[in-house]
Amino acid sequence: MSINIQDLTLQIQDAGAAIAGRINSQGKLIPAALAQLQVVDNTKDLHAKVEKAAASKTWTGAKPTREPIAATFPLPSAPSPNATVIAVDGSQIYPDKHSALQYYLINIGAFIIQIGSGQAPSVVKTTVLGAEESDVIVDGRMITVPLVNLRRTVAEMEGLTELSLEVESSQDTAVISLIDGPIALRTQGEGISKRETDHLYNRHLKAIDRLAACHCALAGYVDQPGGSSVLNLLWLASFELDEIDAVLEDNTPVFGGLSDRAMFQKHLGPGERSALFETISGWNIPYQQRRAPDHPNTTHSVHIFYLNVSMTDSPVVVRVEVPEWVANNSELINSLHAALVHQSQYTAGSHYPYALARADGEAVIQSQDRQVVENMLTRELLKHNIVPNKSAKLAMKGKARRYQRKGKRR
Repeated sequence: MSINIQDLTLQIQDAGAAIAGRINSQGKLIPAALAQLQVVDNTKDLHAKVEKAAASKTWTGAKPTREPIAATFPLPSAPSPNATVIAVDGSQIYPDKHSALQYYLINIGAFIIQIGSGQAPSVVKTTVLGAEESDVIVDGRMITVPLVNLRRTVAEMEGLTELSLEVESSQDTAVISLIDGPIALRTQGEGISKRETDHLYNRHLKAIDRLAACHCALAGYVDQPGGSSVLNLLWLASFELDEIDAVLEDNTPVFGGLSDRAMFQKHLGPGERSALFETISGWNIPYQQRRAPDHPNTTHSVHIFYLNVSMTDSPVVVRVEVPEWVANNSELINSLHAALVHQSQYTAGSHYPYALARADGEAVIQSQDRQVVENMLTRELLKHNIVPNKSAKLAMKGKARRYQRKGKRR
């Protein structure tokens, strides 16, 4: 064992006490948050407060929609028997600066199932290798991990779009288009150039444009969310309109750092969803500014709702993200609500949608896969009389680890 157990033992004891204390303290704040949730709709100047806070560009929170803020919505009837769920997930191999083989790899897995049809589900895999100089050298330096992640996210959305349009055009079926995680790009603070950022947003938004033109319920599924946008709204509502500018400068955690998920675990019954909210954040601006094709006066602005996918007394609350054109369509929201809860009953214990779990399984890259890729690349380089060499640091790491393994076997 490489860690120092003696050093770690006392730290673990202290950490356990600290974490337990924090959880207990936050738990005591939930009744106050729920009480504020019940009365916030009656707050004077609520929408004016939200608009003022949003204009500051510093506040991130939830903007109310047409639905009462404290409302809960029961599980709709079972998904349409011919509804098709398409789930997409991705994984990647990051470039290694110590290797002579400079590349990255993105693997996209998709799982398609027509609910209640009796037909066998289908899977699709797409693997993209980035090894050209323009792939791995961006703005004069080696491509970064955040940029690989963003390219994977764009590839996921483009793959989901192609499959959704193919199913929608070939079958008389409602299409539930699911992606694992948020549906919007998050580029803030990643150190990525404006040129590259604009290129990624353009591809991502074009893919969502195409989905908006069909009757597809696009959604991002965020398991164990940690955000507090609804709590930020409740906090904002507790102040007078003329106090907003001053309180926005206060960096004290809202409701002691409580999360929306913790509050909605006490608010949502089995299978219920919360009201819909529009997300106010800098990363949402490009989506708020993009008009949705075939949806007059509607954009791709990200809206959210919280959903209890458990049908037992032990709540499992997730966050679901949808574009505005889905949020405004009650039929699509009901289909999505029913499909997510329905799918979550097939993964015993985890309550994770079956289709997304299967897509993850198709996308995952095993440890041996990297070696396969590098062996293939090495053979190609040898054809060109090039012998790839590891850096001295990587070579020494390999020797040291082999020595440690031999020592353990003695």
